[in-house]
Amino acid sequence: MYRKLAEAALTKRASVFESMKAIEADPTLTAAEKRSRIADGEAEMAQLETEARGYIERDERESEARSLTVRSGLNPNRSEIETAKGGNEFRAGRWLAEELRAITTGATPGSAFAPTEFTPYAVDFLAAKSIFLASGVRVASTDHVSLTFPHLKADPVVSWADEATQVAPTQGDAESVTITPKKVMGTTVLSNEVIADSDPVILDYAAQQLLRSIALKVDIGAFEGDGTTVPIVGLKNVPNIQTFALATNGEIPTNLDFAADALGMLEEANADAENAVFAMHPSIWRVLTKIKELSGSAKPVLQDHDGSGAQGIKRTLYGRPVFLSSQLSVTETEGTSNAASSILCYDPSQVFAVQRAGIEIFVDPYSRSDSDESLIRGTTRISLWVPNAKAVVRVTGALSA
Repeated sequence: MYRKLAEAALTKRASVFESMKAIEADPTLTAAEKRSRIADGEAEMAQLETEARGYIERDERESEARSLTVRSGLNPNRSEIETAKGGNEFRAGRWLAEELRAITTGATPGSAFAPTEFTPYAVDFLAAKSIFLASGVRVASTDHVSLTFPHLKADPVVSWADEATQVAPTQGDAESVTITPKKVMGTTVLSNEVIADSDPVILDYAAQQLLRSIALKVDIGAFEGDGTTVPIVGLKNVPNIQTFALATNGEIPTNLDFAADALGMLEEANADAENAVFAMHPSIWRVLTKIKELSGSAKPVLQDHDGSGAQGIKRTLYGRPVFLSSQLSVTETEGTSNAASSILCYDPSQVFAVQRAGIEIFVDPYSRSDSDESLIRGTTRISLWVPNAKAVVRVTGALSA
């Protein structure tokens, strides 16, 4: 009974996830509306996942009791569970391991730990940990090696004309752009004894470690990639983006003029500055939070109240969200300084994350059987495309000290 209830909860969760993807792809919604609706969907998915886990745990407890009764000759009505005379000792951990293998092992070793509902969960976790994905960029998914976008580079020419006057037809300039997601992969190893003697959560924990590492690597590529040492070109290295320096040799920010300038540049390029976001290294945000409203004042300029130290500071600049990533470099060269960092301001609706087949987590109990270990592998394939490079502004030369 509990297994069916868990399956129903997971099926509903998958339906909510599909609805969230439809919201993300809906061109009639603003970025703010999308973020609000997706946040509601994430909350519902988390609740359904909690319900499913509860049902699964109940089902496992009942199955464990049945298994102990059958294998050890126990009387289930007795007040204590103990091995009957002549029965075999059976540890709960061993039962859990056997049940886990029965559930997660498919027709081939590579299909282990890949039930239908696992991939959406992994994608959600990566989005929560990857600052780049969390900033609201558009995600385009594909099951193929690459994805081709039609790209309109220029509109047809129009002009004023007198009545009954023929206007020469013109064609807009268009092209096809093919994006190939690049692979990010990590592996870890667990002792089969640890898996057998512990709760199945040990595998979930190992998967979360891999997902966190993959998320950080995605952020490095998305922000810092140069197309060579990192096989994708990150935002700060996309050709023809807008850029300006805080100062010739870099400087510690003393005001928020750079943010006003960046937003103004987006507006001038016809980008959607209302839905723009900022991304920076945490050390730069630390500097910004200490900028005071007036000389000699203790009130931070970013604090939207009386300046009490008990009150928090919203992570926004001019009402736009600020995302912090430790993956942004703090060793850039700006004039004579080699300890500079970049602040990125961009319209996330003009940035595409192209992802192939989401996240794949596999448990391989065979390739390391000679050492009695299981190999856990996490893989995703991702790249990015910026159809309108002017929708990205890079502010260079930001120093934290």
